[in-house]
Amino acid sequence: NNPFFTGLLAVIIVFVGVKIPFLSLPYYWDEAWVYGPAIRTMEATKLGILPDSLPPELSRGHPLLFHFLGAVWMKLFGTTVTSGHLFALLISVLLLVAVYFFGKKIFLSPKAGFTAAFVLAMQPVFLAQSGLLLPEVMLALFSLLTFYFYLDNKRVLYVIAGILTLFTKESGLIVIATLLLWTLLETLFSDDGKKWKKFFVRSLVIALPLLPFIAYFVYQNMII
Repeated sequence: NNPFFTGLLAVIIVFVGVKIPFLSLPYYWDEAWVYGPAIRTMEATKLGILPDSLPPELSRGHPLLFHFLGAVWMKLFGTTVTSGHLFALLISVLLLVAVYFFGKKIFLSPKAGFTAAFVLAMQPVFLAQSGLLLPEVMLALFSLLTFYFYLDNKRVLYVIAGILTLFTKESGLIVIATLLLWTLLETLFSDDGKKWKKFFVRSLVIALPLLPFIAYFVYQNMII
């Protein structure tokens, strides 16, 4: 009964239809010499997200959640280039759906959610990366979910999404830093007499995803 959600489904069908003919193209640039070989190596040897799951020349010291999920996908659906690109396309579709629900929830308007998802689907950068075996679209997906759950005051889900963001790529730190800065600015302009106590509690919650992230790199430094 929601015409905007129906519209989203139509956009996704057209979007996938446009991408399908290009999924068999060879890996390109970072796909070819970084992520593709790393994911195929993990699929063939040892599934895991710890630093020793891949040799340093393949992991390049990055968190390995993207590699792990890609390797699990290839275990299930094969190691062809098309399979790898289908994995990337699925993540892109999930991002479109997440953008729709983010707009619908935060702006209280399914029209806003549909408009945001439609505009994203038309962006040349997104169109280009939506079928590439690269972590940036997954980073965008988990980053958006992190903001969504924080704004919706779902702390446990926020922490989980924050951890997934950080373990996708280190640049996810910007998400945590943005929320901390936002909370600080809100506190500075607040007249609440207990504002600094609330700021301390909120900051602790925001920073929780950093704990396993820091532990990961401490462990990496110990074993490499």
